[in-house]
Amino acid sequence: RAERARSPAERGAVLLPAPQEITIDSGRDTYGQGSRDPRGGMTPVIHTVGPIWYGGSHNEPQLLSNCYRNSLKLAMEKGIRSIAFPSISTGVYSYPVDQAAEIAVNTVMDFVAAHPEAMDEIVWVLFDRWTKDAYDRALEKA
Repeated sequence: RAERARSPAERGAVLLPAPQEITIDSGRDTYGQGSRDPRGGMTPVIHTVGPIWYGGSHNEPQLLSNCYRNSLKLAMEKGIRSIAFPSISTGVYSYPVDQAAEIAVNTVMDFVAAHPEAMDEIVWVLFDRWTKDAYDRALEKA
């Protein structure tokens, strides 16, 4: 089902400050990279830049997969054992939710299979029922 990408304001999203977190952008314009706050003591936030959907002809699936894989790899390298992911690129970047869900689930499951002791918890933080349903379908297929 195709749906026009809605802005966060149209979806009722509200940005709230996160005083217990520090987000460090890597400063790279490379999709699928991540970074971590080099200072200790606060909850680390790994930031990754997802690809914009251009119809699938610009290597978007690989770029999206890299977002999840590289974030998990960075978490593992830094000893972070719990991570939460949104549905990367499916908002204003217009990545089709069903395709993104399959890529996300398969990438995370492949990482866990290759590194079974690396993570204690991986959580999907999904904005709406439609997105959750897409991830549930992807989990069932995996």
